[in-house]
Amino acid sequence: WRMFELRGELENETHLIEIENGTIESLRSRTSFLLVNIGLNLIILWHGYYSSEFSKKLIKEFANDLIEK
Repeated sequence: WRMFELRGELENETHLIEIENGTIESLRSRTSFLLVNIGLNLIILWHGYYSSEFSKKLIKEFANDLIEK
């Protein structure tokens, strides 16, 4: 598994940061995460309780771009 955290407050500044050795303790309530398992062709979107609608929308767009590639 690879874990990516959405960072940035503005649409043109957002990016994904890979969390090295990501575990459940790496999850945060104010952002969204993308969990990727290439071997299983599986992508999981995880949203913290306080994650904004903006973050949820953007991480979904990142996931869709990854699926297309």
